[in-house]
Amino acid sequence: MNIIHEWTDLYDTPHRLVTVGGGVEEQMQSEAGKWHVATKRHSDAVNELGKAIERIKDLEAKTAWQPIETAPKDRTILIYDDEQYETHVGFWLPGVCEWVDERECMTLYYPTHWMPLPSTPKKEV
Repeated sequence: MNIIHEWTDLYDTPHRLVTVGGGVEEQMQSEAGKWHVATKRHSDAVNELGKAIERIKDLEAKTAWQPIETAPKDRTILIYDDEQYETHVGFWLPGVCEWVDERECMTLYYPTHWMPLPSTPKKEV
């Protein structure tokens, strides 16, 4: 009977001596080790994909139109006015209690949605 021994690296499982052409038990251990490695890689990939999906959802939420009732009243934002079908860069004017276009200083009577302004471009070094 010809017996050949080889070492198999099974990620975080200990090295095992596998007998090729040997008994069924040794072959089953070898296949189980390979299955363990493939399953761990698949699990790691699924976890990374889940994290990427969550990051995308967070970014989409930050850049999506939101109801005007949820708008912050302490900074300049992008506002959609449903009557004029336009977007405006504007802010909440506390003394008057209304949304105002920053450029034209006019009242926005029918704002329905808002979103944060994008961050300013970074200087290239």
